[in-house]
Amino acid sequence: WVEQNASTSGRMSSLLSKVSGNGFAGYLHAKKNTAETGFTGPHRIAAVLTDGTLIAKDGTYGSWVTLQGSIKQVFLAGDRIGALTTGGTLLAKDGMYGTWVTLTGNVSVSLLQ
Repeated sequence: WVEQNASTSGRMSSLLSKVSGNGFAGYLHAKKNTAETGFTGPHRIAAVLTDGTLIAKDGTYGSWVTLQGSIKQVFLAGDRIGALTTGGTLLAKDGMYGTWVTLTGNVSVSLLQ
């Protein structure tokens, strides 16, 4: 099953879906590839699996890439990927193969509902 919440606000347009079935369960975050977002790369899709593993791919037919473990939530903005760990650390990186940077710790609230 898929539960979707779509939002459009200024320059940001995204889709957050709760998905399960066929051995897959977790949250899927897809970022539109439009001139409004300033991102000209492929349509990026990211998911947090039920075990906390963050995976992402570029385009519908791209290959899944494992990015990080112990993740609670994922955020996409253009080519930037953000993640909130289960321990409350906010991380970000530029691109699929960029280096994770710790932005802050002790994050106690969920940024997405």
